[in-house]
Amino acid sequence: QEATGNFYVKKLGNRWYYIDPLGYPCITPGVVGPLPVYAGNEQQRAACMQKYGSEEKWAIATVRDLKDDYGFNLAMPHGGDAFLEVPEGMIYQKSTSPLTEYGRSINMVDQAGSTYFDGDAMPVFDPMFQEFVDTYVKETVTPLLNDTRIVGFTSDNEIPIEKAMLDNYLAL
Repeated sequence: QEATGNFYVKKLGNRWYYIDPLGYPCITPGVVGPLPVYAGNEQQRAACMQKYGSEEKWAIATVRDLKDDYGFNLAMPHGGDAFLEVPEGMIYQKSTSPLTEYGRSINMVDQAGSTYFDGDAMPVFDPMFQEFVDTYVKETVTPLLNDTRIVGFTSDNEIPIEKAMLDNYLAL
C-alpha cells in the first residue's frame, strides 16, 4: 500500500487493517496500561523497582517480554515516558485529555481526575475552551505527529456522564 511515513487504516477486501509507515498491512495485538504505577499498591511498586532497579530498566524488560514472549506489538501506556522511549520499542496509542485538563484548570474536575463536572455540563461551550484545546494539542499531540511508532490518539476516554448533563446541555 502507499507508504506515508505514518500509520493509517484501510479496508482491504472485507477487513480493515492498519497500514504501517512503510505501506505494509499489519495486525496490532496490544495491551493497555503497562506501567509499574498500575501494579496495585506501593508494596507491589516497590517490589517492581527492587526487581528492575528503575522504571527505565522495567520498561526495557517489559517491552522485550511483551514483544518476544507474548507477540504484542502495540501498547497504550497512559503515560510513562520510559515505556515509550525504549529503543526498538512498541508501536503505541497515546491517551490525551484536553477536556479533563480544561475542567481541572477551571476547577470543574478534581485534581485526581476522578470527579467530573459535578453533574453540570462539560465546559465545551465555554468561550476559552477552544483556545485551551488548541494550545493543549500544540503542546501534547503535535510533537508526536512525526513519530513513526504512533498509531493514534484517544481523547478523554471514559468520562463519567450523569443524567442531569443532558438537560444542562439542552438548556445551554
